[in-house]
Amino acid sequence: MLKSFNLDQLFTASILFFGALILALSGLLTRFDNVFFDASQYFSFKNPPEDIVIVAIDERSLDAIGKWPWRREIHAELLKTISLAQPKAIGIDLFFSEPDSAHPQDDQMLSNVINVSKLFVLPVVIDMPFQNANIAQSAALSFFNAAPHGRVNVPLDVDGIARGIYLWEAVSPDGKAVLGIPHFSQAVLKVAGQLPAALDQPAPLLSPAKNKQGFFSHRVWQFDKKIHFYGPPGHFMQVSYSSVLSGEVQKDFFKNKIVLVGATAVGMGDVLATPVSGYTKPMSGVEFHANAIETIRQNQLITVAPIWITAVICAIFAVLPVLWLPMFKPFQALLLISIYFVVLIILMMVLPIATKYWIPATPVLLMTLLAYPIWSWRRLERAQTFLNAALEELKADLKQYGDASQGLDDPYKNSTIDLFQSRIAQVKNTTHLLRELHKNRNDTLSFISHDIRAPLATVLMMLHSQDFIQQKESMIKMLDRANHLAEHFLQISRAEVVSPAQFKALALNGLMQEVVDNIYHLAHVKHIKINLTLDEDPLWVNGEFSLLQRTFENILLNAVKYSPENTLVTVAVAKENQHAQVCVTDQGFGIAAEKIPQLFKKYSRLEATAHSTQGNGLGLYFVALTIRKHAGTVAVESVLGQSSTFTITLPLIN
Repeated sequence: MLKSFNLDQLFTASILFFGALILALSGLLTRFDNVFFDASQYFSFKNPPEDIVIVAIDERSLDAIGKWPWRREIHAELLKTISLAQPKAIGIDLFFSEPDSAHPQDDQMLSNVINVSKLFVLPVVIDMPFQNANIAQSAALSFFNAAPHGRVNVPLDVDGIARGIYLWEAVSPDGKAVLGIPHFSQAVLKVAGQLPAALDQPAPLLSPAKNKQGFFSHRVWQFDKKIHFYGPPGHFMQVSYSSVLSGEVQKDFFKNKIVLVGATAVGMGDVLATPVSGYTKPMSGVEFHANAIETIRQNQLITVAPIWITAVICAIFAVLPVLWLPMFKPFQALLLISIYFVVLIILMMVLPIATKYWIPATPVLLMTLLAYPIWSWRRLERAQTFLNAALEELKADLKQYGDASQGLDDPYKNSTIDLFQSRIAQVKNTTHLLRELHKNRNDTLSFISHDIRAPLATVLMMLHSQDFIQQKESMIKMLDRANHLAEHFLQISRAEVVSPAQFKALALNGLMQEVVDNIYHLAHVKHIKINLTLDEDPLWVNGEFSLLQRTFENILLNAVKYSPENTLVTVAVAKENQHAQVCVTDQGFGIAAEKIPQLFKKYSRLEATAHSTQGNGLGLYFVALTIRKHAGTVAVESVLGQSSTFTITLPLIN
């Protein structure tokens, strides 16, 4: 397959491959990756477990019991009530880090409740109080140490959203290896006897990483995992703290359940922005731990792929469209790119739920969006390059047809239209030109077949007849006509292929004097006087002498042929601005206005009249062709029944 790759595919694949690789390694699109992870959570909500319940310090409890903080005898009473119901475990998401100096007996009362039972898990907080501050690790009072501990702090991603936990984390004040502290959810499940065997392991030693300046941080962690959220805030079963104290909750309600005690009131400050809540309706910390507990218990912790694996996968999937883009038409390719893009989004959202593995593949999505534009750009660039080369080659080939190659000029050369549109216009012009040349070829073949071949065939028949001597005069006329036509074709061919590079400086006055001399004898036969008026100053033009001579002879010859006997033909040569102007006026029978546009077309002849002579439709076509090659113009003014004036202008040499 690689052998079939062309340069466009390799170029496109290289951009997509290295673009995805760089984006994945740099982490520039992490925030967008998080958006897709969050969306996957919304599409995977499940019913909350019936054996996890939150005893919530909510607004109702604050109204019933009073302002926070409460006396610890109240907490002791609550925890004693819950423990008597024989739950699986009781996780306390409340921090008792300082003794109650006003009521020291309350601390003892709470300690007796917690230390007697083996159901309790107390919190540990590892936090940085402010920017560049020392890492702080805070635990409950020493007389609560009989109960297991677990970390309740939650790491936030770059966008400030809580999506996961560290399974093990600790603080190493002296930079030495230290035993990791489990997360609060692990500790609760350990007490409940429901921690999966894969995680029910001794605490690992965590070694701080070093940099050039020493220890980057005394805070070390291991096993970054994302959790599965079962629903939005309030999804897990909750009972009010005050309801338990007042006896509204039945005594056996907590039996065989995992009970979490924590604050849900927004004013308590223990809230987190999560993928299923955001900033507008944050989730309480205790409910976050409930989601983490169920995620761990169901073996649904989501592992984040190592960055090198992410980079390689992104690069590979970014290149895949290049394999099939050349196989389809543009619209089909665009449609398939769109389908591929949607499939990638679905895979990104399904992957963490189905496989418990998260690959932040937004770089693939971005490169997929760029695949079609880059591919199209390369194809258009190559098409335009090929088109330009083909047009130049065609123009070079068509130079043999003279100004026929002017049909390839860019009609939008000086406009603001885009270059590709310009090339399309040139292609249209070229197509039109080729059709015209094809038509001219057919017309020429038809003309040669009829007007040249026919008289030659007739002469041959006459030569084979017995009385060909008596038909000598007719044969001479037919042969003379065929020769005249051949001469016209020869002159037209010369005019078509002549290049301006072959032109030389010519004295127009002398040229016109010679033209008049050449036509004089024909005019004399019809008693027609030719009056030549030349400019006082010499007029120099750039051109090919024989072609211009034949051109002016054709004009003057037509004036003589189409004029009655005993009339006057005037030829005036004058300077008009930066051009030389030659006007040939007869006193003939004139030309109808509607016929004038047809005069200079190939094989065009005026309808026969009583005053017309036989023509072949090539003389004036030759005139127009030659004058255009010399960057001049030819125009006709005529009054039917009176006269006609042919005006030719040519640029003067400065």
